[in-house]
Amino acid sequence: MCSSDPASWLAVASAQEAAELRAGGIVSPVLVMGAVSAQELAVALAARADVVAWSESFVADLTEAASDPVRVHVKLDTGMGRLGTRDTSEALRVAERVIEAGPSLQLVGAMTHFASADEDSEFLARQLASFRPFAAELRRRRPGILVHAANSAATLREPK
Repeated sequence: MCSSDPASWLAVASAQEAAELRAGGIVSPVLVMGAVSAQELAVALAARADVVAWSESFVADLTEAASDPVRVHVKLDTGMGRLGTRDTSEALRVAERVIEAGPSLQLVGAMTHFASADEDSEFLARQLASFRPFAAELRRRRPGILVHAANSAATLREPK
């Protein structure tokens, strides 16, 4: 990280936003949290952005497009409904495909996103209960993996 980077890690919605950060001199890790289409994949890779995988077909596209190692976070959709698979077994298969890709892909994250942590503590608890076994299994397979889920409201409401 260069001294001008204001944060140690950034997350953006699109590949274009990641490219704009890089063009502005940001060298900190950047995660594109949104879905990356086939057209946007080249932009995300050129920006050296981490990407979110949610399907085996996306991992295949990513493996084919990668010329340098790509950092990948696998998303389990525990209720947000925005991106990811709701099937834990499928999410684990996606993670395994990333691992099997060898040096071109690096499994670095397991993630979900809480839908309404500031409004519904019971739903937050159900989402967390769904995510924990998935995260634990990926930590078993890849010790040191980054596990992330919490928006600000979730962090304040549920420290776990």
